[in-house]
Amino acid sequence: MANTDRQYDKTNSTAYISRSTEYIKEDGTRGTETEVFKKVYGGKHFWRVWLSDLLTALGLVNNSRQLDVVFYVFENANPSENLYIGTIRATAEAVGVSVKTVATTFKKLKEADIITQKQSGVYMIKPTLMIKGDDRKQHRLIIQYEDMKEAEQRKKENEPSVDPETGEVKE
Repeated sequence: MANTDRQYDKTNSTAYISRSTEYIKEDGTRGTETEVFKKVYGGKHFWRVWLSDLLTALGLVNNSRQLDVVFYVFENANPSENLYIGTIRATAEAVGVSVKTVATTFKKLKEADIITQKQSGVYMIKPTLMIKGDDRKQHRLIIQYEDMKEAEQRKKENEPSVDPETGEVKE
């Protein structure tokens, strides 16, 4: 039989969780084994990042409209798969910015390896940067992200390039 007991120390947001198991030895004597786990709760164990300042410092965004796009994508990503589903035009309409602003922002995010494109209108946010879940989920999503990135790279390599001056397709 296992009992679970929780004792909280409110002064430092620590919870001590114990699990007791009763047992009977081969000689017939009874005993109790208790395991104690310590969990710490509270804000002191979290990093706080001011994303707008970080992205600006890295040169990834130049203005508040681009930040609005980044925040919209992060806030509207599907937490189970780290996917943002929305075309550039739909994102522009939702955020209230131009299509060019969204396209520029998405291009910068892809170049900085913050997002990758799975297909038209479907983007994955890099799971080492943002995730809702545990380590196993993160590991699974990292593999998916890298696979998508490789597929996107192969697609680019197989596309014919166009000479910007002449407009001729190069093979």
